[in-house]
Amino acid sequence: MTEIPSGWERVADYLRTAGVELEKAMRAAGTPLAPGVTGEQMLWSFLDQSRDYVNSEEGKRRGAELLMVMNRLREQYPKAFGDPAFQTAFQDELKRLYGEGANPGGASA
Repeated sequence: MTEIPSGWERVADYLRTAGVELEKAMRAAGTPLAPGVTGEQMLWSFLDQSRDYVNSEEGKRRGAELLMVMNRLREQYPKAFGDPAFQTAFQDELKRLYGEGANPGGASA
């Protein structure tokens, strides 16, 4: 079990509940978690890795790039993700910045 950071009790409650749902969904998809691994553990691991990446120099750089793209596109598409044209333009910008199939968050598939 991951030590729960101070003030993260609601996050921990959510991860417990979401972890159970993740386990069910993965079993239903034919890809159960490895024996002894819980959905909650997996979600904490994702969260820890994401936090580490966001705080890295590369994560900060890419975060700033994405924020600039978002702000520029929101001027053109005020409804943002509610507008399919915004979604297309955002995906096009990600491809331009990071290449076809690239992941701006740095995670690997």
